[in-house]
Amino acid sequence: MLYQCELTIPANTPETSPASAILKLARGVSTVREVEFPDGCCGLAHAKLDHGGWQVLPWTRGEWATSSGGVVKDASPYPIQEPPFEFVVFGYNEDEVHEHTLQIRVIMREGETEEFLNLAQFLDALRGH
Repeated sequence: MLYQCELTIPANTPETSPASAILKLARGVSTVREVEFPDGCCGLAHAKLDHGGWQVLPWTRGEWATSSGGVVKDASPYPIQEPPFEFVVFGYNEDEVHEHTLQIRVIMREGETEEFLNLAQFLDALRGH
């Protein structure tokens, strides 16, 4: 299943107080997560996706994805078997004049599979749960 939303980031939105949107999902495995930055962003708009306080795009904590006329994509499997069944999208904008609207798309394989339950347990262990 494809889930998508937009995030409009006003001009001069600081990193310390980012704009946000919630992308509701179903239980399953996120197989693709991507953020499309329209032409004209010039690397001034930045975004990240979080799940339950855990940053999942980009994976490096504290880093932000950015582009201009490009798509930042991660195709590694990420299981979501427990609530919250959503990603929170955050964005900030260094552009002093223009707002930028980003497209966020997530492909989910819904349901529960044994292989991804094992991956979920591994990720929980890394997080210290």
